[in-house]
Amino acid sequence: MSPSANNRATDEAAVQAPQQLGYWAAVAAWFLCALFYLCQYAVRSAPGVMRGAMAATWGVDPVAMMNSYYYMVYALSALVAGALLDRYGARMTLPFAAASVGACSLLLASGNEHLAVSGFVLQGLGAVFGFVGAVYVAAKFLPRRSLPTFVGLAQMLGMAGAAIGSKPVAVLIDRNSGLGWSWQSVWIPFAIFGGILAVLLWIVLPRLTDARAPFSMKALVRPYQVVFKNPQSYLCGLIGGLMFAPTTIGVMVWATQFLHQGENLSMSDSASLASMVPIG
Repeated sequence: MSPSANNRATDEAAVQAPQQLGYWAAVAAWFLCALFYLCQYAVRSAPGVMRGAMAATWGVDPVAMMNSYYYMVYALSALVAGALLDRYGARMTLPFAAASVGACSLLLASGNEHLAVSGFVLQGLGAVFGFVGAVYVAAKFLPRRSLPTFVGLAQMLGMAGAAIGSKPVAVLIDRNSGLGWSWQSVWIPFAIFGGILAVLLWIVLPRLTDARAPFSMKALVRPYQVVFKNPQSYLCGLIGGLMFAPTTIGVMVWATQFLHQGENLSMSDSASLASMVPIG
């Protein structure tokens, strides 16, 4: 075998070599990623509860438009997130993603319509790393036999975040609850939590990195070719979309206001009913 072939084989082995990390350190890293997933799900669910207050502030209801653009950005970013994690690892991507979600929450806290809408939409750029990052860390550092368990737990925490973005937020902004926060004020704890989470992710995520092969467009495109050439990818995407649309979009965006205005339920009771879907 030629020296150049030997070098290529060594590079490929280095890229594919599994990284070693203590079990509980790996669990801690995964848990922070799963908390990030919880946080971004709460953030994306909150406007569905706030839409009446937002409309009263701005004179228009922007939530449908906000969510439309958010999911466009989220979907396109999902194509990039995996490639960035593969190439640069969790520590060089996830802390910055969490920080971006926190920073964009401050734009919503400003109360300015254009800044708030832009901030919510741009959160999709960082939010997409939540679930992808949790799966990446679980697959990279935890025992392979445990991967389905940790993926399921991450999904559970994400749904808990959706519930948190509904009922607790409704209680905070409900004047009858005795708290009566402005909807702008609710975004400040989200921003603080995102900042703290970014720091913790930077500290806890392992500094180990794979040896990276030289960048090439062919290597970048190859994984997408595998996915898009497989007919099952489209079937899974269709099934996932049919599940996602009525739950995450239909319930989290529309249900609270629909129950409040259409069924004359209190905002708190409407949010409680809506939160049952992600809890289930």
